[in-house]
Amino acid sequence: MHQSVLDAFVKFSTPLEGSVPSLYADIKGLLTVGIGCLCDPVSLALPLPWVLPDGSPASQADIAHQWQVVKTQANPRLHWRFAAGLSTMRLTEAGILQVADDRLKANEAIMRKHFPHWDDMPADAQLCCCSMAWAVGAGFPAIFSNFTRLLNNGDYGGAIEACGIKTEGNPGIVPRNAANRLCLANARKSAALNYPNEQLFWPGVVPESTDKEWSLKAEAEAALAAHPPHFGWDTAGREVADQDKA
Repeated sequence: MHQSVLDAFVKFSTPLEGSVPSLYADIKGLLTVGIGCLCDPVSLALPLPWVLPDGSPASQADIAHQWQVVKTQANPRLHWRFAAGLSTMRLTEAGILQVADDRLKANEAIMRKHFPHWDDMPADAQLCCCSMAWAVGAGFPAIFSNFTRLLNNGDYGGAIEACGIKTEGNPGIVPRNAANRLCLANARKSAALNYPNEQLFWPGVVPESTDKEWSLKAEAEAALAAHPPHFGWDTAGREVADQDKA
């Protein structure tokens, strides 16, 4: 993965997912933590660097017990504010970043199996793929077969029309889809102009972009404004302090 993508991923994802140190139930009732990192089933939660209120590491028994309490009692409609009161283990800020980095690299290992020219993709195309994997799982290329075929053929423009994730019942996907389209438009333009593959243009656009391509940037910004995450975030993609946060 290009270093530019690694460096940008948290800033890209936090406005879409929020950043939460405690377990909560997502819109589908699946337990999640950090920057939208799935912790369901419990086997996904056990390896994470949870700490107790005194700063000591949570034991495997602690994690399993608290996970079960949250799984049984959390309500997706009340989201993290309610769920945070059901457990005492937390991820530190460093822990949240570590989990996100580990998940991102694990996803990349799977995606490489579907994208043989992964290392030669423009950075914006890699970022789009990482975004899709974050939302629907790293095995998404097998499901989004048209998208995968187009990307493997270097047809980033065609992939814009094939990257849409279903939004029914999950309006939070709307800004992600818009951000993904912007990334693919950047990839198309940067590839056509022979920019270095490692150069990332998101959240901006390639300088030589047309009005239509600039409109995708405006679309992405408007979609995020209309469908913000359930958690505060600042312009650097970092969570805003919240006095209600447990």
